[in-house]
Amino acid sequence: MKHTIFLKMFGSFILVIIAFTCLLLLFSLSTIKNFYLDTIAHDLENLGEALKLKVIPYLDNNELKELDFFVKKFGTDIHTRITVIDGEGLVLADSDEHPAVMNNHKFGPEIVTAYQGKTGRTLRFSNTVGADMLYIGLPIERNGILSEVLRVSLYVEDIDRLYGGLRSNIWRIIILLSL
Repeated sequence: MKHTIFLKMFGSFILVIIAFTCLLLLFSLSTIKNFYLDTIAHDLENLGEALKLKVIPYLDNNELKELDFFVKKFGTDIHTRITVIDGEGLVLADSDEHPAVMNNHKFGPEIVTAYQGKTGRTLRFSNTVGADMLYIGLPIERNGILSEVLRVSLYVEDIDRLYGGLRSNIWRIIILLSL
């Protein structure tokens, strides 16, 4: 009799622990993913701000072929997509595609925000590369006039792969704590 009461109480405690563990996992993973995306977006923004210093001289000298070569090489080196867009939405340079074959980018949400002089951020599907991407659009001012937009972006697949490793580690910790 004492043995069955113990097993019932032990089983109840195990179920409560498992329930709380699952709730903890659900809430913490979404919070961690949002924090992780915010951190990556902030890092992309900082990268873009530093990259503007390299891009502006090409724009000032109207060296668009050289600019395209630069963003292709630099984008490959740092595994980040880089796009420079003029005030009409035409792509001047892109690290992944030839600018002449790309659609007008004037109405991309991150671009619209950048045209307003603010930093834009969007997580959406890219028709150009056929994948989900995190985009950061940064306004480029030359001589006090907003003239172009620099967009830096990462494939969500890359972000998800890193997040998957983090999620696996959290699962291991929760299982160890439960035991």
